[in-house]
Formats: sequence, C-alpha cells, structure tokens
Amino acid sequence: MSRKRNQSNANKAEVTLMTLLAFDSSSVKPANKLLQKYGKPAAKSRQDLEQKLTELYIEAADKIQLEKEMADIHPHKDWLLKYVAPVPVPEPVVIEPKIELPTETKPGCGCGSNCPCKSGQSYFDGPTEQKTLSLKSPSPMEFMGIIGLVAVVGITFYVISKKSV
Repeated sequence: MSRKRNQSNANKAEVTLMTLLAFDSSSVKPANKLLQKYGKPAAKSRQDLEQKLTELYIEAADKIQLEKEMADIHPHKDWLLKYVAPVPVPEPVVIEPKIELPTETKPGCGCGSNCPCKSGQSYFDGPTEQKTLSLKSPSPMEFMGIIGLVAVVGITFYVISKKSV
C-alpha cells in the first residue's frame, strides 16, 4: 500500500509559495502589484507570474521583508492565522546593576563616615593603601621533603635498571 502512495506522490508536481500565489485567483492581482512595487514588469500568464516571483525572491536584498509581503497576499492567510497561532517570543529581561555614587565631592557631602569625598578621592581611584604580597620562604623541612621524594624515585629507577640487566 505504501509503495502505491510513494508512486502517486512522485507523479505530483511540487507546489511552492510562488506557484500558489501565481495560480490562486485571489492572489494574482496582489502578486502583480508586488512585482510592480519592486520595479518588475507585469506578468503575461500565470506561469510567467510564477517565474517572475521566483526571480524577484532570488534577487531581493531584503528577503524577510519580501516574505512578509508575500505572506500578506497568501490566499490561506486568514485560515492559517485562525488555526495556527504564532508562538509568542518572550522578551529578555535586562537587570541593570544599581550603583549609588555620591554626587558631591566636597567635604560634608553626607555620604557617611567612610566617605571618599572627605579625603578628596572618588570611588574609581582604587584603594589608597598599597598592599604588597609577601612571599613566604620555604622552611628547611619542606626542602627535605622534596629532596627525599627525588631520592626515593631515583633509588627506585636504579633498582629497576639493575634487575633488568
């Protein structure tokens, strides 16, 4: 049964959007107006209209706009909109950080006891104290641990090399 369906489907012509717009009686006039809007000559026949619509789509710089205009003249537009509702796209929520900076840079601005305005600096100057990193020197016991580890590995390789000879 499925073999017969496949054979019958192979004999059917492919119906594209351009074919539908060219051969449906309600969309022939709007399709010709669309051609004229884009500076193309009016079609002489329905096959010519289909061909010119296809060429218009291929040559169009803004295909999205042309697709919207073709959707407006689609003969089944109302039926499609009735039964297939467009999926709403949620808008992304943008959360902006709230940063409160003092508006005055004069002493007594009312920012509080730790106000940088009182010292004449802004928040963007960075810290006033220079912190230096102090590197802790390794203790002798840490050196002994490393030396012991290297010694154990070396002795292991020595014993393995003597057994293999």
